[in-house]
Amino acid sequence: MDEKTLSNLIREAVRQEINLLKNELKEELKNFATKEDLKAFATKEDLKAFATKEDLKAFATKEDFLEFERRLSDAIEKIREGVRLYLYELERQIVEIKSKLRFYDFDFIARQNDTMIKILKDLYEEKTVISNKLKEHETRLEEIEVMLKSS
Repeated sequence: MDEKTLSNLIREAVRQEINLLKNELKEELKNFATKEDLKAFATKEDLKAFATKEDLKAFATKEDFLEFERRLSDAIEKIREGVRLYLYELERQIVEIKSKLRFYDFDFIARQNDTMIKILKDLYEEKTVISNKLKEHETRLEEIEVMLKSS
């Protein structure tokens, strides 16, 4: 898997997680308060007494946002570096496995197996023939013993 494909997969996974969080937050907010609830609670004029635009700017400044963005970029870069190192390690292992496989001659191993099977088959047939001959000899011996006892 190349770096671009992996990067796209990670982006898609992060995008899905963010969308899930966003949807969950929307659902929570729907259950928490509606616009009508807020209107009944306070008007715009009431809220102006609590917080002005300057107050909001002081609460979350552009520098705060840039710092958050920098931390997020650093985290993504660390993930990207970890994935790159992991892919490098996988590639190294695959190359090692391929180099080990080159030492095995699978045709030779298959031929050896076929030869062993043929030898075992011949031995089994020979054992069967010898066993039959042995039974014949035992039968003859028994006949001879019977003849000797009767004489």
